[in-house]
Amino acid sequence: MKGLIHLCQDKTIASAPTLAGTTSHSQRRRSLFDGALLDIFGTRIILESTFPMRITLLGLLRSLIRVVDFPQPIYEFGAYRVTGQEHLPKVRDFFPGKTFVGCDLRPGPGVDELQDLHALSLPDGSVGTALLFDTIEHVREPWRALQELERVLAPGGVVLMTSVWYFPVHAFPDDYFRFTASGFRSLLQPFQSIVVASCGLERLPHTVVGVAFKGALKEEAESRVRREVEDWKRFGSRTWKETVLDACPPFLLIPGYTLFLRLMALRNRGRIQH
Repeated sequence: MKGLIHLCQDKTIASAPTLAGTTSHSQRRRSLFDGALLDIFGTRIILESTFPMRITLLGLLRSLIRVVDFPQPIYEFGAYRVTGQEHLPKVRDFFPGKTFVGCDLRPGPGVDELQDLHALSLPDGSVGTALLFDTIEHVREPWRALQELERVLAPGGVVLMTSVWYFPVHAFPDDYFRFTASGFRSLLQPFQSIVVASCGLERLPHTVVGVAFKGALKEEAESRVRREVEDWKRFGSRTWKETVLDACPPFLLIPGYTLFLRLMALRNRGRIQH
């Protein structure tokens, strides 16, 4: 979702001259999470982040669609599809027949409009649903972004927001925050009905989820939403990746994640060449 791979031949990275052939061995091996340089088969790769959308979040969306009639127009913020996501379902495909707008800070696959969550160029009350899948941690002033979303959301509108918690630093344009469930409740205070859950270990969750409504829900409707989120938390929020997060101490997790990103870079390089 958030990320970009720049493929450049050796000594042609004009925007980062310090990465040219004069870099030291230690500089070339610096953390991948700081725009690292990888030398793979003579091609230099600056990897800001290549982590694609987590497939478990699509399962959450599928579950919520059963009990929430997401009003249109539906805006996905952070909609850029990074290299390596081509095989994944698109979020917009879950809303056939509804007006769907993909937004991001930069043009590219999946992006219909350029929008900055700090200052949305949208009229008051013009959005039915706002989707932010693992986006809010990349927003410099998330409280300001939620105020903007409350402004543009129509009465009865919905915000669905997720974020990682125990997860390596990953960046586009940067990685600013980690939120607990209480942090999500604080961010979502402008809304009237709020359902929040954290997934994973009780004191070290891997994911936080928030569903908020502009307007009060009936108790029965809110209970249905809460039940779907809890069911997804128990049965759908975990893949082998989340199991690894729970089981691995950081001194093993970070090198493992680095290796995972390198393998993704190799795979994506092969797709680009073919």
